Amino acid sequence: MDIDEWAVKTEELGAGEILIQSIDRDGSGSGYDLELINHITSIVQIPVIALGGVGNFDHLVDGYKANNAIALAAANIFHFTEQSVLNAKKHLDTQGINIRI
Repeated sequence: MDIDEWAVKTEELGAGEILIQSIDRDGSGSGYDLELINHITSIVQIPVIALGGVGNFDHLVDGYKANNAIALAAANIFHFTEQSVLNAKKHLDTQGINIRI
């Protein structure tokens, strides 16, 4: 199955959300695969969680602005840098994104 078929099939089988992880971007620090995120959210009705590629807090902002109906996930930025979740939330807040701090 290609990704389109799999996303639709997952929704049909009753999934409440889909986690989309861009393996090509994972660990790269080059940002989310915004094209992939927008494509998947256009073909399914359930929430999509984006993962893979966050290298700085502006990448979180870019992901949010690409499609604010999704959830964002990140890992390496917190594991391999001195960044914290609190700092990420504060940055999103300064960009006008409503987030619980």
